Amino acid sequence: MSDPADRLNVLLHAEPHWTARAMQEQGSRFYRALGTALEAADAVNRRRIYETWTGGVGLL
Repeated sequence: MSDPADRLNVLLHAEPHWTARAMQEQGSRFYRALGTALEAADAVNRRRIYETWTGGVGLL
């Protein structure tokens, strides 16, 4: 699943809490911060985080 549109679609349909938690448990400071931001984000900003993270900006 290397297509950015596919990755973005999966993330948009996943439960945000579990995605954020998985990121926070990755160990790197970057993913912990990204997970924290994701957990606090509203739907619009959560989509922006997902788009930026997957490289899928403007795909859907």
